[in-house]
Amino acid sequence: MEEIADCRSVREIIKTFAWSVLFIMLLAFFINCAIVADELNMGILQYISISILSFLEEKFWGIKFFSHSLNILGILTFIVALFVN
Repeated sequence: MEEIADCRSVREIIKTFAWSVLFIMLLAFFINCAIVADELNMGILQYISISILSFLEEKFWGIKFFSHSLNILGILTFIVALFVN
């Protein structure tokens, strides 16, 4: 029974990690869209990007995945910094 519980917890960790990585990628994409739209004075694209970011954060993933995403992003930044220095 303990092995089954361990497998479920591992699956949950992997699932949370996958959603967090996807959220980081989408977050970076929409932030880049907002920056490009601001540089090119494309107000509607900037508005759409920021609206989608707000919707994703509040409704779809919620604070759980957002906080996991920030933690994973911090760990990845630390690892990259180790290799760069």
